[in-house]
Amino acid sequence: MSRSQMPASIFSPADRATNSHLLTPDNGKQWKSGEYLEQYKSALALAGTEHMTFHELRHSYASTMVRAGAGLIVVAEALGHSDVRMVTKHYAHLAPSFVAETVGRTVPNLLATW
Repeated sequence: MSRSQMPASIFSPADRATNSHLLTPDNGKQWKSGEYLEQYKSALALAGTEHMTFHELRHSYASTMVRAGAGLIVVAEALGHSDVRMVTKHYAHLAPSFVAETVGRTVPNLLATW
């Protein structure tokens, strides 16, 4: 499968409905178990990516979004989670502001003691 054969919605997520699947077979339905493997391998080859499981790809996608500053609620929605609990548990530490906010909240105000 070439990039030109892939649905435009893959490259322009703003055009997709928020509850639609990112990757679908030609019929637009959700993939069934094992049904996506051939197309998935083609997409990896097209991207020049060595073999990785779909779970690894999903994790990389979420990690990249968080590091880029996407809100955890946005990441949760993109992953199909109903709330942010799982995203917070697994990805919050990657957010650029998370470390600074945690340090600011937990380190005593040294200037106040002088």
